[in-house]
Amino acid sequence: MKEVLMDYIYALINKISEAQSSILEEKQNEYGLSTNELKSMEIIANSKSPKMMKDIAQLMSMTKGGMTFLVNKLEEKGLVERRQNTYDRRAIYIHFTPHGQKVFEEYNQGKYKVLHKWVEDMDPQVKNILQIELHKALKMVE
Repeated sequence: MKEVLMDYIYALINKISEAQSSILEEKQNEYGLSTNELKSMEIIANSKSPKMMKDIAQLMSMTKGGMTFLVNKLEEKGLVERRQNTYDRRAIYIHFTPHGQKVFEEYNQGKYKVLHKWVEDMDPQVKNILQIELHKALKMVE
């Protein structure tokens, strides 16, 4: 039983990864975005606090110059904007524009469409058990 469960988990992870790659490619074509542009948008969206360019560059293993070029491209496309910190004017934060937020939400919804459907149709008791077990798994990998 244990091996079958592991096979299902590996297969699920692989299928989700394939689906995400497909959605990534679709959104890249639809909005004319590079992989790095979408990755930087994910970092901005998933961050609990505003991100500075240097933070995003570090997470993406990019140089400061490369990050500046990337943010310039995202600004030209109307997806992000730079905002100065009111307390430290040297600190520049990257934020989504309303259009950038919309593009990212569309990308993100498509990316997890299969999971949403699965959870939506799930038995409430199973959903509760799965939530507890996935929480444990996340804590383990953090």
